[in-house]
Amino acid sequence: MIKLNTNEFSKKAQNLLKFSDGETMHLIYTGDKLCLQTRTVTAYVSAENIGEEQVFIPQKAIAVINKISSNEFQIGAEGETLTVKYNRSSSDFQMSKNFYEAEIFDEDIPKMNVIDKGLLTQIKKITRYCGADTQTGNTSIGGIYFNGNGRNIEIVATDGYRLILFKTACKSKIKLIIPKKEIERIVALAISEDADIECCEISKQKALFKIGDYFIITPTLIFEKFVDYNRALKFDTFPVTINVAEMKSAIERITIVNGNNKMPIIVENDNSDIKVASSVNETSQGTEYISASFDSDKEFRRGYNGIWFADMLSNYSGDVDISMGVNCQTPIFIDGKTDTSSLLTMLFPMRVRDMK
Repeated sequence: MIKLNTNEFSKKAQNLLKFSDGETMHLIYTGDKLCLQTRTVTAYVSAENIGEEQVFIPQKAIAVINKISSNEFQIGAEGETLTVKYNRSSSDFQMSKNFYEAEIFDEDIPKMNVIDKGLLTQIKKITRYCGADTQTGNTSIGGIYFNGNGRNIEIVATDGYRLILFKTACKSKIKLIIPKKEIERIVALAISEDADIECCEISKQKALFKIGDYFIITPTLIFEKFVDYNRALKFDTFPVTINVAEMKSAIERITIVNGNNKMPIIVENDNSDIKVASSVNETSQGTEYISASFDSDKEFRRGYNGIWFADMLSNYSGDVDISMGVNCQTPIFIDGKTDTSSLLTMLFPMRVRDMK
């Protein structure tokens, strides 16, 4: 029998089950290490009197441990029975015989690159720009691209209609495309542990992450390269200066009036103002006028998804320059910069039909 801290074991067991979609869990005694492990996640647990053994922990046993009121409990295995002892009580559980080959990480793990926990909030925000969109049926891209050269890192996501690029100083040297579901879990775990993310590529299909006491093996998306987002930004543009709060508020109101997120809202110039209007529909129409600054010789009339446009603006504040493409088929983008980082968002227009 080995003695374990109830709170530590319970927290790590719940994190593993959450991360691994309820996979079966193993407890592995090996030398001076005690590991909780699923097929994709390993967590180290503090323990005394460790022997050499590997056992399967049924979820019923974990559920019992989660409800133990004492600070410590004991666990041990004999034959096909797992025994949990706590206070003056004990529970026995039948174990499975189907063990997979455990992979224990020790001091000779590959060199890891650190993604500072200061980036976690940005990564979490960026995930909403990737993956399948249920409205359009687009399922072409479902991951986030990390491109670090040892000085700066670019974190990019796109769903084919929107793109976001965050760039900041970072010493990490990585080039990985991580599926949206996996990176959301990794970020959530890093936030809960208040820890940096350390990662490296261990094959062309897998990456290894270390977060505090946890090791995670996750698949990477098998693309030869991410979309050429830099090339997508090389088109003729002209600036339109607007106040973010005014424009976002107007777009949100018109989107409500529009009543159909699949129909575009119209953004066009009107003398020295920008006119934001709903497209023609059977129930309602609306028009807003926003003060703006732009070249009076430039005329534009574009249609956009109102929800996405407002979401794009929510990343900024104050007055910004929207870089407007010279024709109705090119995207718009906003490039906001600070001393140490920049955030670029891009949005493609929707087809605009005649509007009275």
